[in-house]
Amino acid sequence: MTTAHRYFLTGLLVLAGSFHASAERTKVLIIEGASNHDWQERKDVLTAILSRDGTLDVAVSITPGAASDPGWATWSPDFSAYDVVLSGYSNGAGGEPRWPAAVETAFASYVNTGGGFVAFHEAANSFIDWPAYNQMLGLRWNDANVGTAVQIATNESLILHPPGQPAPGAYTSHGPNSNVLVKRLGNHPIHAGLPSSWLAANLEVWRYARGPANNLTVLSYAKDPETQLQFPVEWTVNYGSGRVYASSYGHIFPGDVEPAGMRCAAFQETLVRAVKWCAGVTPPATAPSDFPTPAAISLRDHAEGISGFGGPKPVAPFSNGALPTLSIVPTGVVVQEAFPALNWESPIEAKPWPGQPGQLMVVEMDGRVFKLADSDAATTRTQVLTITDRVWYINWDVGAPTHKHGGIFSTAFHPQFGTGAGKDYLYVYYTHHPANDSPDAQVDSNNPFYNRLARFTWNGSTFTAGSEQILLHLHDIAKGHEGGGMAFGSDGFLYLAFGDGGDESNNAIEDTQKLNERARSGVFRMDVDMQGGTVSHPIRRQPAGAGSYSANYYIPKSNP
Repeated sequence: MTTAHRYFLTGLLVLAGSFHASAERTKVLIIEGASNHDWQERKDVLTAILSRDGTLDVAVSITPGAASDPGWATWSPDFSAYDVVLSGYSNGAGGEPRWPAAVETAFASYVNTGGGFVAFHEAANSFIDWPAYNQMLGLRWNDANVGTAVQIATNESLILHPPGQPAPGAYTSHGPNSNVLVKRLGNHPIHAGLPSSWLAANLEVWRYARGPANNLTVLSYAKDPETQLQFPVEWTVNYGSGRVYASSYGHIFPGDVEPAGMRCAAFQETLVRAVKWCAGVTPPATAPSDFPTPAAISLRDHAEGISGFGGPKPVAPFSNGALPTLSIVPTGVVVQEAFPALNWESPIEAKPWPGQPGQLMVVEMDGRVFKLADSDAATTRTQVLTITDRVWYINWDVGAPTHKHGGIFSTAFHPQFGTGAGKDYLYVYYTHHPANDSPDAQVDSNNPFYNRLARFTWNGSTFTAGSEQILLHLHDIAKGHEGGGMAFGSDGFLYLAFGDGGDESNNAIEDTQKLNERARSGVFRMDVDMQGGTVSHPIRRQPAGAGSYSANYYIPKSNP
């Protein structure tokens, strides 16, 4: 047994200038696809935790399955596009394969040349026969005769156990999950401003994690409830110019419902800080108000998926704090019927016709669009578009008024409509049901409808229904809250606002801002001219939901 009175082992180098703190958002890639834990649920929980920070852009890559899966021939993430890779992939239990040799080589090179790597939980039990990976981890799950094990003495020095020691039982293992007191070791930037100890919820304490233990720094430790010995909870490794973080936090098994270990405020805070540190970004230096104390755990609300822009942040007092003391009742306002000689079903929009003063477009929710003179004396109108065959709609007063739903929600003329630029287009956002059911029909995952954005072309006298070009076709299973405000901005891009996609009783609150699933509570910003170059790029991912797709537009590179 050797006792080392220092917090890091041989070979640790601090390379000035190897990392940079940037005002740009940090790009994180999560890799999942194999584990004896519930990686399907975990990827959504991790995505929510990281995206809530507001400075991290999160993408997910799911590996192919068994070694025979032909998908392995093409699975090759571009690691260089990300600042940090977080992997929970573990082929130790289910017989899943190692990554393709070219992918492993690319990943090792990525970390060695400055990329960040967060090895999540059972990733420390993967690729046991990949030497470079073992060096990255420093410590991992191993047999007793492999590598060095690290134990923390009562005076907080590191006890290094060579292979086979201490006998017997020096293989990596853990007891039952429990609420455990975690203690800091040293003053690592990941722990800046945090207390010296805290009670972590539902934590595993790994006994005798073993490995090369080169360039390794132990950040925190805890006492194993069964042996009463102290072992690392978090550690980092410098692998070439890259930074690696690993820990025993974050256990989630199939069937676990909103597991406390994933909701633990200490776990979530240190995870986000670790991701930033691995990216070369300085973590915050103050503890959040809900960080646990040494005497009590702290659990945050369960969340899954990308949850928007990081939570509410006050900008300024509403109306600069100058609120009226009395309500102001407008006077002199007269409401009168427009176009009294014409009958309407359910008009939703009226807007000027581009380039033709005195002419209006009026849109009916049922799928009809009219052109007419902007005069209350008008007695005629021209129907210029009819898509009642594809618009899912019911009148307020006919059929089932309490279930009124659907139809056209909004339209927008292309900014160059009528200018001779060959862009005489009308964009229409509406609901579509493939079976054209009554709105009283059951709507669920087996019988969805779709929120659709489409473009129609003007032929000089009408918008032909056959010219429809679909841009968005998005799966929905709850009637209501589709949103639909749409307009072109001064930048030439088309903006389309979406509601939460739920209804007044359910399917809304728990999914609002879940941007990696169905479109909810957000704004699309689209380059419908598909300019490319420095302006925009093609669509990279398709939306979730059976039958959903997007096409015929580019994504502005200036999108947040």
